[in-house]
Amino acid sequence: MTSPDPVRNETLVTVASRPSEMEAAILVNVLQDEGIRAVAMGGFTAGFRAEAPGWVQVRTFASDANAARTIISELIPISPDEFNEYDFDSNIATLADGHFLDPP
Repeated sequence: MTSPDPVRNETLVTVASRPSEMEAAILVNVLQDEGIRAVAMGGFTAGFRAEAPGWVQVRTFASDANAARTIISELIPISPDEFNEYDFDSNIATLADGHFLDPP
């Protein structure tokens, strides 16, 4: 029996860096939702846990890097105030379609 998703013998490349594990995890989830395998690396140095400053790197396979960077570049940043004021009840269909970050 063959695996439907064989492990690739391919280099991982950094497609983004974020100052916290949470921010990197959001990007990893967005990329995975788009079918791109991604991983966050460097969480132990972010936030001075290892007594050294650092950022968390989001990495993908080299062959997926350009697509991942395109997806990340198309995300619309929103501030916490905008998030708190967002009318989720009126936009539930938008949320169900997976376009949470698109403007209403």
